[in-house]
Amino acid sequence: MALLPITVIGLMTAHLRQDDADRWLYAYIGEQMRQGQELYGDVWDNKPPMIFWINYVGLLISGGQYFGVALMCTISIMVSLWLFHRVAAHWFGNPAAHLGTVLAALYLLHPLYWGGTNRPETFLIMFDLAAVRFFQLCIRARAGLRCAFVAGMALAGSFLCKQTGLATTGAIFVTLLIILLIDRPKRRPHVLMIIAGAGGYAIALGFAVIILLLTADGHWAWIAIVEFPRLHSQQNGFPPSLHWIDWSEHLAVLGLPAILAAAFLFKTLLGWFNRSLISSPEAADSANPIRPQSLHDSSMKSVTQHPILVTTIWLIFALYFILISPGKSNYYFISALPPLLLLAVGSIRELLREQAAWNHLQRSALRCLMLLWVVYMLIAPIRAQWRAVAVNWTNSQMDTDPYQVRGKLQQLQHYLQPGDSIQSLSYQPAFYWFTGFRSGSRFTSLLNISQLGSKSNILVEQMVHDWQSHPPEIILISAEEVNRELSRIPSPDSADLRPLMQFIHDRYEPLPEPDNQWGMVYQSNPIMSP
Repeated sequence: MALLPITVIGLMTAHLRQDDADRWLYAYIGEQMRQGQELYGDVWDNKPPMIFWINYVGLLISGGQYFGVALMCTISIMVSLWLFHRVAAHWFGNPAAHLGTVLAALYLLHPLYWGGTNRPETFLIMFDLAAVRFFQLCIRARAGLRCAFVAGMALAGSFLCKQTGLATTGAIFVTLLIILLIDRPKRRPHVLMIIAGAGGYAIALGFAVIILLLTADGHWAWIAIVEFPRLHSQQNGFPPSLHWIDWSEHLAVLGLPAILAAAFLFKTLLGWFNRSLISSPEAADSANPIRPQSLHDSSMKSVTQHPILVTTIWLIFALYFILISPGKSNYYFISALPPLLLLAVGSIRELLREQAAWNHLQRSALRCLMLLWVVYMLIAPIRAQWRAVAVNWTNSQMDTDPYQVRGKLQQLQHYLQPGDSIQSLSYQPAFYWFTGFRSGSRFTSLLNISQLGSKSNILVEQMVHDWQSHPPEIILISAEEVNRELSRIPSPDSADLRPLMQFIHDRYEPLPEPDNQWGMVYQSNPIMSP
């Protein structure tokens, strides 16, 4: 009963919020694909193709209406919660899984992490949980190879959503390698599982590559999926910066699952340490010398089958890929929430086991304090979620223009005809989506260029080439910014925008309106163009 209202409220917040600009970029690209434009050739972003394909399908089934995309997001979240319950129930039992899934709905749909909205992470966690679920089945089921094959395909789907999906891929394959080294008697089945998983991954990825080669610009798809992350990692160096993270904000929301996960880790590791002491040679019983070795074998078996192995590696890998991502935003951390929440479910199971031995809660002050502490830790995330619901619901009922689309369109309508293209150098994809005008370049803004900094020459050159081929009628940029970029000497870490600014300077001039609050420039005189 608790799951339904939490899910409904979270999804309402996700689809009503007005501070999510990225969803309009993916919707715009999906709509351009629906109109016959080439992915990565005519429209481009530094993401693998899954989010664009999903937007294309959502808009296709809804006739170009955004509710089709929202439906795809809602289905993804519902499937993710179901998969989370199945994964948790497999490891920790149904009672703990029920409570854990309620927590998962609260945190995966929390406004701080933007779950449920039109973002790659909404679909990435679904593929991640599907891969872990089939990984569980391939370890225990007779149809282990078939499950390993499907798990590999799900891992490929995760990577096709976003490059950070490699975290789950690495976690599962590293776990299988550890099991292979520890559980030597069953080495052959585990080798076959690795081969089957790699085969599923390769086939799914190969199928996606074929689709890209047939329907998209393969060269620029490679730049988006592979080269862009590589160049960004060279730009940022190592180790990744932690200064952008507001730890207090995250702990205010994730305090409860973080402490529960830490407690489960500590208890499990302590148990393994105690068993290793018992099975050590010093603890050998001269009357029964076989007993320590059998305990040691049992301890190793428990390590390979314990959920803490894959979830901890998964959490570590996810956090690493989050830190090296191009952007620095809170919502990136949503990909690390599933393993964190699964570890927290482990503590919930232990607490439920203790609860079974409690005759009366009031007999223990400590137990009462623990219950009150849990309730207290839930107050902050629930309050933040309800506040977000109230704000977004109020804004949705008012005649607001959060992206200033109507005001900009009124100023532009004297200079544009249907079918003309515009170029906004600042990041405002909602303008393209709501007005229906195409971007003058495959890049909708300078965002990707600024993310690569000094490594962005290839993007700058392509943007100039796109403008030369099809000059946009309007370019949105302040005159002050044009002059600043023309006179600025690029630093070693910044992008060299002088080719772009020189193109604007040679062919465009500012609009004559004195109330030009957006600083638009346009091609006012054809004589200026060669």
